[in-house]
Amino acid sequence: MKKTRFNILIEIITGRNIIALALMLIMLACNSEDKGRLIAKVGDKELHSDDIRFLNYSSSDSAEVVSNFVANWAEEQILVTAAEENENIDLKSIERKVERFRNELLIYQLENDEITSKLDTVVSDEEISAYYKDHKNDFQLNDYLVKVLYLKVPVDAPEPEKISNAYKLNQTDDLKTVEIYAKMYASNFYYDIESWIYFDDLLKEIPLHDIN
Repeated sequence: MKKTRFNILIEIITGRNIIALALMLIMLACNSEDKGRLIAKVGDKELHSDDIRFLNYSSSDSAEVVSNFVANWAEEQILVTAAEENENIDLKSIERKVERFRNELLIYQLENDEITSKLDTVVSDEEISAYYKDHKNDFQLNDYLVKVLYLKVPVDAPEPEKISNAYKLNQTDDLKTVEIYAKMYASNFYYDIESWIYFDDLLKEIPLHDIN
């Protein structure tokens, strides 16, 4: 049987008293029928191989990861034991809180499961259209939405006639012409064929007058 020993010294400061607990942790390569191999034991608390299956590690660092976990687990068990033996700690109150939290968590999971099982997440185009027709008032905007291409350049920018023609995007390469011109001379440029913007936001950038 292969054994690995960890010496762990835990000091717990409680008021003026310092309780020093020394633990010789022995890794035992023995088998448990239900929980897998027994890895460590602190008092009556046991850690088995099945308890650490969730650990994520590679073959190169497995020994270090497992050793660190076991050391932390052992330290935790020592502290828990010390807390359980501390007369100033109301164990019954803690147990009631744990039980109440457990019940709330179980009920929450049950409700979530019920909602998920009954929820139909597939919505057809017909259902969307019908919902829109029945709730048109909910989709009314207080402002206009527009898709725009705007370009702000100085009044003395060169070749204004060139950009005026390209700005209409009648030709396939017009947009590229506009983008190049914007990089060279524009103080502001915006164009996104996929996005809508509020008309009021556009007016902040390009004041327009005499609009009926």
